Amino acid sequence: MIFFKKLILNTVHGYKIKQYCLGNRDFIQKKKINGKTEWNLVSSLKPKKDQRIFYLKVNRIHDTSYICIQRWVDLAAYMDGFVFFVCDNKRLQEQILKRIYFHNQNFKFIKSNRSVMKNELKKIIVVGGKKWRTIAHSMLTPFIHATQNQYSVSYNIDADDIEILLKPSIVAQAFFSAEAYANQKELDCFNLDMFVSRSFGVHWSFGCVYVRNPQKCLDVIKQNKNWLQNKELIKKYKTYYVQDTNWHDDNIDWLFTFLRDTNQLKLETFYIENAYVAHMPDRLLEHEWAFYFQWSKGYVRHPVLEYAYNDKRWAVIPIPNNLYKIDLNLSDKNKYEYLSEYHFCDSIFRENCLKSAFNRGMINQHVYNKYMDKNSASR
Repeated sequence: MIFFKKLILNTVHGYKIKQYCLGNRDFIQKKKINGKTEWNLVSSLKPKKDQRIFYLKVNRIHDTSYICIQRWVDLAAYMDGFVFFVCDNKRLQEQILKRIYFHNQNFKFIKSNRSVMKNELKKIIVVGGKKWRTIAHSMLTPFIHATQNQYSVSYNIDADDIEILLKPSIVAQAFFSAEAYANQKELDCFNLDMFVSRSFGVHWSFGCVYVRNPQKCLDVIKQNKNWLQNKELIKKYKTYYVQDTNWHDDNIDWLFTFLRDTNQLKLETFYIENAYVAHMPDRLLEHEWAFYFQWSKGYVRHPVLEYAYNDKRWAVIPIPNNLYKIDLNLSDKNKYEYLSEYHFCDSIFRENCLKSAFNRGMINQHVYNKYMDKNSASR
């Protein structure tokens, strides 16, 4: 049965974008600004020449997912980027359209490409099975799509579970610096330090990756279909982790780690001094995860482990010397400003309880004044 569906998209500028769908297909968008109506076919939306491309991979449906996605959409807009949401879940796509505040119409949804590297991934990922092959298709889709469309600058980002606790303008400064370094060094990929320090320099991972040579990466992957059995390279570069899958899966991140360690791809890692990052915010209290951390003075610090668990063993881990440090002279104030602007909301409930307690004589004037002061340091 043919039917129309209308979705109302919000924008940070206040106007609405109406998107009309025919069946399950995105069809047309309409926006009205200052009395002027503009129509666009969704299929016609595309990047400008040499525009930065942000591939925002999304899969997890959780309230914290939309917070993370919003921040990456904000950053892409600040850096004048075009967003491709890599999304295979129609329900999640619809929720993103409803819940995210867009800056413009520089975005489009694409599905994971599960055909181009299908045969290779069957050989590359064995232990992880179907789950990790499915994830690998999503991880490689930005490489395939960028190659097919000849995009020269792109980011490959797990957008539904990573949040850098800095304003977009500050994150953009860091990313511009990372781009300049990667271009100068002619790196193939440059990733944000999510797992490298956490694994004492061993594990190169996806999460947030600046990609310079997507075609080369695909070519090298195809040449390493039998990486698990390549005894010569494993012995030469001591990459014995390849064969010891009792403590990890043979996923695409580990393949890239192998390609880095065997010098087949130029992969390096950067971090932002004094910045805080949350990874999968819904799991922060799990000891094995506890992925809320800060890069500071040569160490990765995990406040949840340090202060909630009193874990002296894993709370503070050294940052390897070969990582590229981006120092923007950040202080904790930058984190507090970000959280206050993007997360903080005054509680009407608390203020009214405060007033009630004071009127009933349950608290004195000093306590009342202290908590009614919105600029109080105790807040």
